[in-house]
Parts: sequence; C-alpha cells; structure tokens
Amino acid sequence: MKIKYSPNQNWKSPAPKLTGEDSYLSLSGNDWDDFGMRSTLNCTLVIDGVVQPVDFRLKMLIADCDYTASRLNELCAKGWSGEFPIPNIDYISVPTDINFYKILHSKFDHSSSHHVLHNLRDAGYLIYVIKDDAAKELSKLSAFSNSLLRDSGSNMSFQDGWRLFVGEESQIRDFTLNILTSEYESKPIPFRFESSLLPYDVNVLIGPNGIGKSYCLRSLVEYWLKTGMGDKKHSMA
Repeated sequence: MKIKYSPNQNWKSPAPKLTGEDSYLSLSGNDWDDFGMRSTLNCTLVIDGVVQPVDFRLKMLIADCDYTASRLNELCAKGWSGEFPIPNIDYISVPTDINFYKILHSKFDHSSSHHVLHNLRDAGYLIYVIKDDAAKELSKLSAFSNSLLRDSGSNMSFQDGWRLFVGEESQIRDFTLNILTSEYESKPIPFRFESSLLPYDVNVLIGPNGIGKSYCLRSLVEYWLKTGMGDKKHSMA
C-alpha cells in the first residue's frame, strides 16, 4: 500500500485522493496547534478503490521540528516525491483512531501490514515490537506526550494498536490524559489501571474542593465521546 504526502493543501480539506492507485494512505498538512506543537496530518485511507469508513488523523513527530507539515512541504520543495518512508529523517507517528490498525489487520497479510507500520514509523510498533532505539528516544520528548498522545484515541493506538500484529489481546492499561486547564495550560493527569492495590477497573481521583476533579472527569468523558474539547471537528475549526 502506497503512503504519500501531498504538499501545500488546504488544511481544512481531506487529504486528496491519489490517481492511478487502488490502495493507499494519502496525507496532507493540518494547522492544528497542540500547545506550540503542530504535528497533525489529514488522512484519506483507500483500499481496493474504496474509501475506508474511519475518521482519523496521523500525529507525526519529526526530530528537531515543531511543525510537521511545514517540514514535509520543505522536503517536497527540495525534490522529495512525498512517498513514505521519508529518507534521511528521524520521525515517529501515531494515528488518532485504533480502527486504522483493525482495517490494516483485516485487509492485508502479515508482511504488507508490517510494511505499512514500518514506513509510517508507527511509534507503538517500533517501540514495543521492533525495539527501535531512535523511536524510544523521540518518545521521551515532551512533544510526544503533549501532542501525539494528547487525546484518548492516540493513547489507545499507541498502547494497543500494535498488539493486533503480534497476537496479543488489548487491555485497559495505565495512561496519561493531557487536558487543557481553565488557564489554557497543559496538565497531565495519570490514570493507573495496573495497580497492585486497587481492582483492575478502579481509579480514585482525590483532591480538595475547587482543585478541578469534576473538570478533569468531564474532559476525560468528552475525549471518550468525542464531544466538547474532544470533538475533532470542533477542535479543528
């Protein structure tokens, strides 16, 4: 399956369809800003000529870069065809919906689906399956947690998407939700499900009145339900 970036597109429009290709992932730039980091790319996934029913975007972190689309536009201007993998560039990516992996797993054989993940430099696949040192180093950057893993869909993709390709079952695991406070600051809230003290499906949120417990829970539910601040269409407007 071909993966190709098209430069200088309208960021409010879907990634363009690719002529002469039956199965492909088309990418284009998006201007969405996650606390100073613009890592989002628009996506159109087509398999056997059919646009797949999955609404997702790709978050991509490039080394020493805070605006992914701008860097990709520059590479295209210097002669890059836009086809992945990106040559001579250190990068990792995370899709915003785990259904992307489910479609790959159901539509392609083992070799082809792994090839797609490798060309995208999928963070979960590289870190947990390939044990790629460069990917591990990029994942330690604050931009990885504050931008690529800011919403619950991306967290689920990173934690569990790769498991489909190695025969493991997904579970609810520890994760951190980065919410936007009323003062417009990024605040990490850890959720611990892998606890030796509490049951598997229990978390306790403790704090004095007025600290923001209800706001945190509302934000979490909005990301799960994709409403309010978790609504992609609202946040991209």
